[in-house]
Amino acid sequence: MNYFMEVAKQRAARMLWAKLVKPFEPKSPRSLALRAHTQTSGWSLAAEDVFNNVVRTCIEAMAATAAARSRCTPTRLTRRSLCRRISRRASHAIPQLVLQRESGTTHIVDPWGGSFYVERLTYELARAAWRHIREVEDMGGMAKAIEAGLRARITAAAGARKRARTARAAARCGSHSPASIALAMPPMSSTSRIWRQAALASS
Repeated sequence: MNYFMEVAKQRAARMLWAKLVKPFEPKSPRSLALRAHTQTSGWSLAAEDVFNNVVRTCIEAMAATAAARSRCTPTRLTRRSLCRRISRRASHAIPQLVLQRESGTTHIVDPWGGSFYVERLTYELARAAWRHIREVEDMGGMAKAIEAGLRARITAAAGARKRARTARAAARCGSHSPASIALAMPPMSSTSRIWRQAALASS
């Protein structure tokens, strides 16, 4: 999870959409605005110290609001050891309601516009993506590019880079933290039972 990279990625998508649509001379300038749905990631969640997943999901959802996404759906936390009812409440209330009503990030169209770091990341991502788009066009379209193995080569190269980054990634809170820092969690079954009782008591 890289907050600034996620913001830049979505800003670059908006730039590329406008660049691709503009030659068609749309009647309304609103057609140049990219309307996209964003879903927070599930792979960034961890089974250890599951309460950290709420923070991770909130950070990812904030990246979507900072990139002016039209809609964002946080991933439910059920798969990562929070009981179903608590998971629904946490994934809805914290990333959606708090960000929408309390953070102020939804009141500004492009809050990171003008930031040297974010603008540079946006430019580099847009340039790399545009190079791939031109490569596909030169090959005669996406169908012919797939037949030629272009997508497989790009996917394999990206996977290799990701595995290299993962191998030297920083410690994850709750997974690689010292025992004195990580919260001592009861067994999984006991955790689920405690959360069910808490949910029923609060309902």
